[in-house]
Amino acid sequence: MRETVAPKFALFVKLQGEVMNQTSRVVLFREVFCSWQDVLEAFVLFKKAEGYSSRTIKDYRYHVALLFRECPQAWS
Repeated sequence: MRETVAPKFALFVKLQGEVMNQTSRVVLFREVFCSWQDVLEAFVLFKKAEGYSSRTIKDYRYHVALLFRECPQAWS
């Protein structure tokens, strides 16, 4: 399986309804992802921190899993 180098996100999460101010930051560091599942989990974590609804997160998981179930060679 091929390893892919991709950014991973560590976030300072805002409270619901709070406006992020100038001191809010996104910190990037590099991580090697060995599977599409690892990439999906990092992506979902990022989207949760951005405040996406649980339904949207569920849809992301469903559609990405469906893609790799139908086209398993897509990750290679």
